[in-house]
Amino acid sequence: IFDKDLYLFQENLYPYKKYYISNASVSPIAPKHRIVPHPYQWTIHNRVLIAEVVEDELATVDLPITFVPFSRLIEYKDGSSTVDVLAVALELLPEKQQSTRNGPARIQELILVDSNLELIVLSLWNHFIDNEVAVLAQVIAQKPIIAAMRIKVVSYNGMSLSTRSSSSLQIRPHIPEALNLQAWLDDNVAKVENLMNSRAFLAIAHRLDDQSMNNVTEIASLASVPDNTMFTLKCQLTIVDMNQKFWFMSCSNCHKATSAMYMECFTCNHCKRNDVHGLPRCRITVVASDSSGAITATIFGDDAEQFISCNAITIMQKLSEKSESIESMMKTHSEGEVMVRVKAFHYEFQGETSRRYNLSFMTKPNENPMLPICSSKDNSDTVGTLVVQETTPKEKKIALNEEDKEDVTEVALLKKKELDVADASRNVKRKLL
Repeated sequence: IFDKDLYLFQENLYPYKKYYISNASVSPIAPKHRIVPHPYQWTIHNRVLIAEVVEDELATVDLPITFVPFSRLIEYKDGSSTVDVLAVALELLPEKQQSTRNGPARIQELILVDSNLELIVLSLWNHFIDNEVAVLAQVIAQKPIIAAMRIKVVSYNGMSLSTRSSSSLQIRPHIPEALNLQAWLDDNVAKVENLMNSRAFLAIAHRLDDQSMNNVTEIASLASVPDNTMFTLKCQLTIVDMNQKFWFMSCSNCHKATSAMYMECFTCNHCKRNDVHGLPRCRITVVASDSSGAITATIFGDDAEQFISCNAITIMQKLSEKSESIESMMKTHSEGEVMVRVKAFHYEFQGETSRRYNLSFMTKPNENPMLPICSSKDNSDTVGTLVVQETTPKEKKIALNEEDKEDVTEVALLKKKELDVADASRNVKRKLL
């Protein structure tokens, strides 16, 4: 389909549907123009007659799509062949300008993960940003399944994927493979979220080199940024409202809020798992500020726990028992700035829409322990600060490289959290007895 005819048929032809097509032109394809292994092509023009096939008129025919797993992409690296991949879209990075031999070009990167929890970046060029990316930005927070067709495997940043003019990107395709991948995602939400907080993901998402660390967005410009894309801030974080709850009860799998009790087994309305239980999750509202302005933002999960040096189970227990105030659980230190990533989005509630921001750390709080707290006990302008310290597990006694140290530390922290849950469960049972 060429030129103006593209706009004529864009509302009439949809992927994976069946059509009767008549009066189309058939011609040989010159070898240099072939993007599929067929010798002939149809040319659909404005005189072609098209009618959608009713489902009961034709038996379902499986589409011959062979998706290449991420583990085999290296076989196609910098080769002449293209590949088809099926993956979960995790994060859409900001649009950039890049110089090419054909002049300046627009590029936007998409981080993908497969069912083996392997990560890779797909670079979307030029017209994909105006079309597919515009749609993807609206649903990226839901981690949609995408099918990327006729994609090149390139050696950029080690190995990554890149679109070309003949590529196609389908969001939430109606094919059996996509349904299977969605089922896997629903069962592994917690693993995917942990991956998104891992060092490997942050290295991809933020290119932790001098160039990307200096690519900082000012808070004053956040009001105009697109929804569901990530930006870097260098700012000071202040806890102003010390009366906030600091935790909420969540699903142990997908971390969505629930009315279930602590350790109560239930069926989650979000991830649909029937073997989950209620687990407290840390949530802190902070004020992020730099020289250009300030925003109110939210920190969740492990980042929030590191921010206040206390886990959600302890906060829940001590506040419910009224044995200790939240201020007494925090330690103070000197004032300073941290590098954080921010995701902006619109939140709708009872017909009203507001702009909200979620934060997570690029540099861990304990690497730059200067996190201020503003006590609500007085009306003065005095600002205290919070230090965050990471406990070194006793098990980590052998010499490891930096990447292995990160993995061992994460495992040790998870084990500690599991022990906290078990201890709290035993305490609840003793009280009931």
